[in-house]
Amino acid sequence: MPFPALLSSWSMLRPHSLARRFSSPPRRFGPGRILGLGIAVAVFAGVGIYNLNSCESPQDTVWRLTGSRGTGKHKALIVAIAKVPGLDTLDAPHSDAEKVSRFLLKHGWDEACIKKLVDHEQCPLDMQPTEVNIIKSLQTLVENARAGDHLFLYVTTHGFQRPCATGDEEDSKDEGIYSCDGAEIIDNILFDVAVKPLPEGCNMTVLFDTCHSGTGMDLPFRTDPDSTEDDIPNQLPETSIPMMRQSCGKVVMWSSCLDRQQCYEIEIRNGEQTQRTGAFTHTFLEEYTSAAFRDDPSYRRLFGLIRERFVENNVSKEVQTVQLSSSLPLVNVDGQFKIGDTHKK
Repeated sequence: MPFPALLSSWSMLRPHSLARRFSSPPRRFGPGRILGLGIAVAVFAGVGIYNLNSCESPQDTVWRLTGSRGTGKHKALIVAIAKVPGLDTLDAPHSDAEKVSRFLLKHGWDEACIKKLVDHEQCPLDMQPTEVNIIKSLQTLVENARAGDHLFLYVTTHGFQRPCATGDEEDSKDEGIYSCDGAEIIDNILFDVAVKPLPEGCNMTVLFDTCHSGTGMDLPFRTDPDSTEDDIPNQLPETSIPMMRQSCGKVVMWSSCLDRQQCYEIEIRNGEQTQRTGAFTHTFLEEYTSAAFRDDPSYRRLFGLIRERFVENNVSKEVQTVQLSSSLPLVNVDGQFKIGDTHKK
């Protein structure tokens, strides 16, 4: 189905070779000189108000839970990293983090519930997305979580793969993200800190806009790499690694690409202005608010809409394709998917 607005905004993408799809060379997240799509991890956690453009002092930022818009409490964390030592600078993470924050506010989240770690020069040291601050913020995100709570995590930064010696990865590789101080945080750690502690009945939505992010949280149930909207089984299949990771909480993760893939930034034109954004982040936010998704707000439909948008803009599934995964058996892919417990139309 055609999406004229997106097609015009993806004017950097052209219908022939991949190299010609961008007005400047695509940036890929990953090590070396090849730049990958920034990881945009937004975790919505009960925190004090924090403005991306005017960093407040640490004393002004107080984490707190709010539960005014539903039966459960809300917490969110957004991690956005443009610069990693030794790697190319990404264009999209800072503006994408702000877009995700506005998206959450529009869909019923309180600003006091959203914490942002952004490597902006003016941000105080304890709000910089260093390894220590990322781990601390993830711990704060999940501490005291209870049944009915709604958590959100968004990450945009460089991603990587490295050999795994523990035998708990299907492809024998760990996936992970880089912090702004150059530390590698692998999927095992992310699972143990942010997923494993969750109690039964607690819900978390995760968005990773990074290279190699398909199994970036080591969740045991996931779509097949070749899946289409029509052939996804009603219950997501389990990984071939038995008992890989165990958690009582329900975590649903949308990854910008498969483990073996890199992800891309695109250029969005708004009048005479242009802006770089993550192709996945842009598409997810656009499709979640689309009429097509409102008519059928299911996991299956959103998955299909995102994939359709990439294909319409000449990005094949061999280049970059979204992956859906979960910590528990997602028993009804045709069931309603929503961010938190609200879905404003």
